[in-house]
Parts: sequence; C-alpha cells; structure tokens
Amino acid sequence: MTAKTFMGYVRADGSVGTRNHVLVLPSVLCSSVVCERIAEAVENCIAVTHQHGCSQIGADSAQTTRMLKGLGMNPNVAGVLVVSLGCEVVDGEAMAQVIAQSGKPAAFIRIQDVGGSVKAIEAGIKAANAISQQVKALQRESVGIEHLRLAVKWGDGLDGFSGAATDLVELVRDICSAGGGVCMGELEKVMHSVEDTKIPALEQLRQQMTKRQELLINVAEPAMQRVRAYAPTLVAPAYPDVFDMPIASVRQYAEQISGGGLQFMDSPCSDVECISGYAAGGANVALFFSDGGSPVGNPVMPVVKVSTANVDEIWRDHVDYTISSVDGQVDGASLFHHLLKVASGQLTAAELLGHEEFAIHRIGISL
Repeated sequence: MTAKTFMGYVRADGSVGTRNHVLVLPSVLCSSVVCERIAEAVENCIAVTHQHGCSQIGADSAQTTRMLKGLGMNPNVAGVLVVSLGCEVVDGEAMAQVIAQSGKPAAFIRIQDVGGSVKAIEAGIKAANAISQQVKALQRESVGIEHLRLAVKWGDGLDGFSGAATDLVELVRDICSAGGGVCMGELEKVMHSVEDTKIPALEQLRQQMTKRQELLINVAEPAMQRVRAYAPTLVAPAYPDVFDMPIASVRQYAEQISGGGLQFMDSPCSDVECISGYAAGGANVALFFSDGGSPVGNPVMPVVKVSTANVDEIWRDHVDYTISSVDGQVDGASLFHHLLKVASGQLTAAELLGHEEFAIHRIGISL
C-alpha cells in the first residue's frame, strides 16, 4: 500500500463522507412519491424508495426504523429531509431528531399535516433547498485511511476470484491496522465457507449468532440446498482467510459500524439487501466482487464493482476494476489506489448509470 490518504467530507461528528448527498427520506412507502418529486426539483438531492414503514410489527418495525435512520446517518449524507405520511408505524419525526443530533441539518414534513401531497412537495422543495444551500459549500479535505469504512460483498460466479482472496486479506489488514474499519456480512455464506476450519474469530461469531444459525438450519437450510445445486459458488473463497483476523465487533443488520477493525454484519446474501444494510451501517464505500454481472449500486454509497476480464467483455459498462481471468490475481496496491480514487470523488459505473437500488430485509409478516 502506498497512498494513505483520500479526499473526503469531514462531518460534525468526526465521520468522513466520500459523497456529499442531501437525502430525501420517506419514513413509509406512502410518502415515497412525494420524496421523489422533491428530489427531482432540488440540486444535489437523492431520494430512496421502499415498501415498508406501515403495518409492521415487532422486530420488523424496529429493523425498518434502524435501517432508515442509519441511511440518514451515513457519513456520505450531508443533510436529510424526512417525509412522513402521518399514520405509519415508523416515527419519522423522531428519526429526523436523532439524525439532527449528529450535527447534520435535518428537517421533517408530515403530509397529513400540511394538507396532502401537492402541498407537501412544495414545502419539501423549500426545506430541501435550504439544506442543499447549507451544505453545497462543504469542501473535500485530505484525511487518513483510518476514516475509511469499507464494506465488502462477494457476489455470484466467484470461481475466478480464488487468487484475489489473498490480496483482499492484505487490503483488509492494511485498512484495519491504520485504524480504519472493514465490514463483511452474508452469514449463510460464511458458515458454509468454514465448516471444516477452526478459526477462533469464527467460533466467536458462531456463538453470537446462535439464533440466526438455528433459523438457517431449521427454516432456510432445505431451500439453501436447492439453491446450491444451481449456484455452487455461493461459498466465497476469501471468507476463511479474512476471518483469520480477530473480529472487532458483530452488528445486527443495518446497525451502526463504529470504530475500526474487522467487523461482521448479520446480513442476508441478497445483493441489494446486503449492500443496503452496509450503507445503513455507515459504510462510506464498498467493494463488490462479482462475475455474475450484477449492476447493483446504492443511493448513498459508491459501490466499486470488481470482475474478471471475461465478464468485463460482456458487462463492461458495469465493471470498475478488472482482474486477470487467467489466475484470478489482483494487484492489491492497484485495487487500493482505485478504491481511494473513488473515495475521493471518482464516480463508479453504478453511479454513472444511475443504479441506486435499495431494499430492506424482512424478518416476519406485516399486519
């Protein structure tokens, strides 16, 4: 590793963003259209849409709230406008208040209070414009890699990546040793990657994730056996090597990634749900290794797509960094340099193409 700095946006709470978005955030699916109209009319605004926030109970209600609040807290977000309908389970006003406590500008609008969607859009444009004007003058400054919060996703079709595992481990060690944080997830993938290994960090992980493992064994395992029959590369080659390092912390899905070191998030393997959870957890950039041609990006977090040369010929528009298809080897220093360029503002293929996929993982049923 050569470069040890990148150009980022330093936030009031000390976190560092790789982007400077104004986020228009619906607390419920019913306010998603209003959020989209507001974002379309205001410079530097992005809106997320989702299908939740209403008629959810228990753990799902708590998880949706954690997910949306976390997205607003992401260091890549400079300011937030939360838009509520007014009768949903998720408390949008409380969410906006928590986000404001981090030091970033945050506003709240309740559609039922202002008199419907048209008036809410008008009020929202005014509020979002005020936030946009407040944060547009923020400038990037040089910061150390201890401020990186890197998320790593292993996608499908990974046969050509066995040689890249060693370089990924080196990159993870470099970031963590400098005080930065690296988050990995996809519990089902991890467990099946290490069935025959005795790695202390993974034993720790197993103990902390007992309930999830029981769910996987009793409910998901029969289905997963069928999935593996069609997708044998579900097991990620890098996981046993990376988790030979101590795990600094284990987080719930979308729980905040605080501090440095190797961290694990209890996330599903689904591309969109997994990456969305990382973003809600506070990751400011992601590496996504995929030979399946996944176009997935994220509304607030740049996703660097790493693929092999043979896939690059087919999915060239979606690939940011290409690995040799001969031996799967990657120049770790070169990949790290590319990662820092993206962290400093270089747009990813997903960003250029407008891929802003977002989804919240479900636990149970809705009423």
